[in-house]
Order: sequence, then C-alpha cells, then structure tokens
Amino acid sequence: LAFYLERCKAYGRPPAAVAIRRDIYVGASHAEAEAVAGPIVAKGYRGFAPDALVWGSVDEVAARFRELAAMGYTDVIVRPLPDDQPKVMASLARLAEVREAVRQA
Repeated sequence: LAFYLERCKAYGRPPAAVAIRRDIYVGASHAEAEAVAGPIVAKGYRGFAPDALVWGSVDEVAARFRELAAMGYTDVIVRPLPDDQPKVMASLARLAEVREAVRQA
C-alpha cells in the first residue's frame, strides 16, 4: 500500500481507489461461518495465510473491512471462499449488510 501510494504521488496521479482483494465468506452467524469456512481454511486454502482471508458474521466481516479502511484501502474486491453455489450466493447477499455496517461506523 505504501509503495503504491508513493508511486502515485511520484507520478502526480492521486488514486481514485485503493483496492485490496480478499477471499471471503459472510455467514448468517459466527458459528455458521466457522462451519463453512473453517474447514476450507484449515486445509490451506490456495496457500494463503489464514489472516489474509476474511470470514465470519456480518459484524465480524464489517470489522475486518473497517480495519482495511483504517490502513488506507478504499475498496475490497471479493472472491468467495467456498465452492458451494448456494452458500456463495447467500454470502454475497449478506455483503449488502456488511457494506451498510461499514458505512454506519
């Protein structure tokens, strides 16, 4: 992030957005998110460090996104953790709640 912002400044190009990608799962509750994402993460999901992934309840995911905002990121590009299509769709639907929770903070 610091390098990117420094390069933008060096070239006189303020960024319109500062994005980061995170693989996520927004559960209906903490327990449900842990039941879905926990085993995926425990298997070494795509070789990512567990702290590079975001999963939890709406409030937990919103808290992680607020941490990213505090670091200077303006946008989060998401990719779903699970492959199960109904779970992916439910998680993505709950992102609207996450966005609202982040905005209200």
